[in-house]
Amino acid sequence: MVKRIVTNRNIRQKSYELIRDHIVSNEVPPGTKINEGELARELGVSKTPVREALSKLAHEGIVEIIPNRGYDKPFYSPLISSSIMFKKKGGGIQIC
Repeated sequence: MVKRIVTNRNIRQKSYELIRDHIVSNEVPPGTKINEGELARELGVSKTPVREALSKLAHEGIVEIIPNRGYDKPFYSPLISSSIMFKKKGGGIQIC
């Protein structure tokens, strides 16, 4: 669950940070549709800062914009793939 924002201090930035952490931490499985209204309710904010945060995350490649559908968490993300470590082990490659 996403943490609720309790102050008006930089609502857009705080919304972005909380949504980003929620998505990147794999609380949202790849391929999942991201619901703006649900996120707004959980954060206690309007849809506007949520939409702005999702737009910024789409620009960063963390979420995908699906025309006439909204946002999805992609199966591949540069941020997620850069955090996966590979090492050679016995002639093969192991994901750590």
